[in-house]
Amino acid sequence: MVLLVLPGVASAAVRYAAPAGTGPAGSCPQANPCSIEDAVEHASVAAGDEVVLGNGDYNLTETLTVGKNITVHGVTPGYTGSRIISEAEPSIFMIPTQAVVSDLTLIKSGDKGQGLGIANGLAERVQVIAPQSIACELSSADAGNAVIRNSICSGGVYGVLAPATVVGIEFAVLDGVTAHTDGGEYSILALGENDGQINLTATNTVALGGTIASIGASAEAGNSARADVSISSSAYVTTMETGAITTLPAPGSGSNIAAAAVLANPAGRDFHQLPASPTIDAGVSGPNSGALDWEAANRVQGPAIDIGADEAPDASKILALLGKKVKAKRTLRFEARCLSTACGISGKAVVKPRGSKKKTRKLTPASAGQGEKTKLKTKLPKKLARQLKRKGGKVKVRATGFANPVSFEQKVRKVYKVKKG
Repeated sequence: MVLLVLPGVASAAVRYAAPAGTGPAGSCPQANPCSIEDAVEHASVAAGDEVVLGNGDYNLTETLTVGKNITVHGVTPGYTGSRIISEAEPSIFMIPTQAVVSDLTLIKSGDKGQGLGIANGLAERVQVIAPQSIACELSSADAGNAVIRNSICSGGVYGVLAPATVVGIEFAVLDGVTAHTDGGEYSILALGENDGQINLTATNTVALGGTIASIGASAEAGNSARADVSISSSAYVTTMETGAITTLPAPGSGSNIAAAAVLANPAGRDFHQLPASPTIDAGVSGPNSGALDWEAANRVQGPAIDIGADEAPDASKILALLGKKVKAKRTLRFEARCLSTACGISGKAVVKPRGSKKKTRKLTPASAGQGEKTKLKTKLPKKLARQLKRKGGKVKVRATGFANPVSFEQKVRKVYKVKKG
């Protein structure tokens, strides 16, 4: 399916949709949400409206067109909550209106069309999966007004296509995008045809895959068509220029890195960075960076913004152990906080009653969301608990915080005093 979107203005009314919504199309109230088609396309929709998509799968058979200057977003920040699944096979539409679409997943089946089409608008925190076709297609006659940021575009043909197919100049902007193809010729292609001229600007962008090259610029010969790519602070390993008039910086030129992002499992649609990825802290912040990555984590967690849609956690800011003292009880409890990311916690407690031998106990595994507190616990044998209560002592906690859902970890140690009594 295609979402035709194009930056937004202040909301006038809030409309709610649900996967099985049947509420009144004229209002789509929160208590009785309507279908996604009515929430987005009904005649009562006005410029400035906000459409909130409830969590779940929306199965559509026709293109969903965002034809007004509105905001459409999933109720849950990040791409995971609301999924739009479609077998529709339309061509892209260019709608001369402005809209913002965010916080959802588009899954496109079939080998024609594209998952997301943008003209004069913004898509952010969107994951687009199109195994047999183009994931994301964008271009606009207005400079800077067709933008995808902090998003995943994974397609079987192209991850991203930026076309200009009629006389005139078209523009497209990518920032914080991971473009990926499984078996397609390019992960990103800028294409000029029929006297069309495309100007693609990409920053903090990962281009992964491509049987011909990571990024291509192609301009039809015999007319004034051209394809110009301006790319910076991005990661790609190969390029290809074909046709008449093209510009495309070589891998490693300027602020770019000539290395592929190291991701968890792109073929399995897991686009999280691994600790060895050269894209971590290698980007540059700018006006299109946005505050959050594709799954709504803080966009800058280390010394600099990362390249691609995923912002890796700062391994020095995953876990903190709180407090200085612990009560002498049979079950010892230690307060911990996950810092820059949601995390899981495991570890050990070395218990040393005053005047007695130390004993090592396992901590019960725990987890918490970003910025949230949790309790680490360990249950002591009765004898050890009595010794602590009579004599006091100390406990050394050795904990490891694991960033969820990726393989970053931080080891933390802290000594707690235990008062007797």
